[in-house]
Amino acid sequence: MAPSARFVVHLRLGGVLVAAERAAAPSLHARPIAVGARPDSAGLVVAVSREAADAGVEAGMPAAIAGAVAPGCVFLEGHLDRHLDFAAEIDALVRHHADAVRWSGFDQALIEVPVASRLRGMVESLRADLTALGLDVACGIASSPFAALVASWLVAPNGVLQVRPGYERAFLAPVSIDALEGLAPEVAARARARGWTRLGDIASLDAGTAVDAFGGRGLVWQQWCAGADAGSLAMVLPAGTPRPVRFVERLAPTPLAPWPAAPDSLARVVEGALRGLFDRAAAAGCVATLALLRVERGDGRAATRRVSLSCRVDARTATTAAVALAEGLAIEDSSQVVVAVAGLQPRTVPAARGRSRRVPLLGKLGARASWPRPSSSSPARVPPAHVRSA
Repeated sequence: MAPSARFVVHLRLGGVLVAAERAAAPSLHARPIAVGARPDSAGLVVAVSREAADAGVEAGMPAAIAGAVAPGCVFLEGHLDRHLDFAAEIDALVRHHADAVRWSGFDQALIEVPVASRLRGMVESLRADLTALGLDVACGIASSPFAALVASWLVAPNGVLQVRPGYERAFLAPVSIDALEGLAPEVAARARARGWTRLGDIASLDAGTAVDAFGGRGLVWQQWCAGADAGSLAMVLPAGTPRPVRFVERLAPTPLAPWPAAPDSLARVVEGALRGLFDRAAAAGCVATLALLRVERGDGRAATRRVSLSCRVDARTATTAAVALAEGLAIEDSSQVVVAVAGLQPRTVPAARGRSRRVPLLGKLGARASWPRPSSSSPARVPPAHVRSA
């Protein structure tokens, strides 16, 4: 290993929502837990503990079916502000070990380690601290961000896999094309029909063929699969700028009027909260890319919604987002309302550079999916000889 080599660590966390609930209620430790909805609702299970998984409950399963499969399981609707606070704790812990961090959701991050001699100690201490929070931790290490991502994918939910410098392309070659996140099933089917089943097949394409087969992403994917995405992570916030992960406003029942008597009052209250949150984010040099609303009713039921925001956040954005979040929500006098913004990015990032980042774990709270889900072909999970565990 060259002393001056630059490495990227891809951090993949498992069990974030379960760990957040257990941190707030230690009595749930070692009990089977399903987060997302109760069995008497039409919602879906978002996350499960190992104990619940052993009982047959899976993420994405309708809560009603999960309740029948595992009647002894504890079903929790989840608490948005609790999950956000726990994510902030994780972010603070990761940044204690490394400043150059870029999150893609609450469960995955890229960490740049410019000094190779610090690599092993940093990874070991970081994994120990995250494991102490009750999380599963997988780390992939490489000089290429994509190779690091694939390495963490291969050893998930727990493990460390390091790709030696210069062997990124050979490491990626036998891995299934399923490792390309964002590859649509119909596009993957067409690729397999042409005999492209592994990342090495994509790496060997010429630029014209790659673009013709995969559109605008084709050339990027071809470079990734060849291990050529070795650029800097361009770490986000300027030096000295606070790194907020989220802001949350918990609102008491409306002081304006009884909720049922004023259908538009919820939108007005949410708009006011969002304006305040946008101002707080701006004061920290950031802009939010996600707005969230959670209504917790007196009978224990809850509803969570989210909308993505453009990087140009203004008063009109607050109005539009508030209307979208509040539309059709029936609430009662005893309801509690939580408004939050997340997916913060520095204000210097131009809006045209890409879509707003989403928060996958929280987003699943309002998701709908069919059951059972279609399965994809299994990726190659046997690392080549030149790959070693760190």
